[in-house]
Amino acid sequence: MGLFSFFKKSAIPNAIPEGTVEELLQQQLDLVPDHCKAQPPFRRSVEFLAQQEHELALQNLIELVEGNGHCFTEQYWIALEQIASRLNLPARARYCRVESWTAKRRRQDKVEQMRRIDGFYYCAHGRDGMIYYVQQGRVLELYSEMSGDKQFAFLIHFQEATHWALPVKQVISLEEKAVIREQLSKWLGKVRADY
Repeated sequence: MGLFSFFKKSAIPNAIPEGTVEELLQQQLDLVPDHCKAQPPFRRSVEFLAQQEHELALQNLIELVEGNGHCFTEQYWIALEQIASRLNLPARARYCRVESWTAKRRRQDKVEQMRRIDGFYYCAHGRDGMIYYVQQGRVLELYSEMSGDKQFAFLIHFQEATHWALPVKQVISLEEKAVIREQLSKWLGKVRADY
């Protein structure tokens, strides 16, 4: 079975807020949580903005999220997408758009609250859904869908899981993955799943 995209299309505002790119970048810097401001990408972004190197300031705002376990809001990503569009950087704009959908899904599924207690959580999104596995604040996201085959209740795309979703892009070792798979089988109980 092929992998299905779990990103839902959503309406992203087309209107770019008033203000210069420099003002928009400064607004995003002002919204960064205090505990992230000591991170090197934040400091570099501030320096690049002062030098009017807008593309580099934007890139460092993106890198700030990738090196941090904090969930940034959908609005943060929408603003970065709009800045990238203004700077005529379509690849970065697409990346930020995908991240805004991810942030919206995580907010709706209340992932930040889940991160407090280890275990498995299932959030349905129609015929598909997300199984979240939380371990010491780390979050693994497993896309699942209802099976069209009576033999299985769910199809879980386990093999595609190679990184923790939070902290961003942290690799899952093969040993961790084997343990998680065993725990997932126990959690599913009597529900048969096709991995």
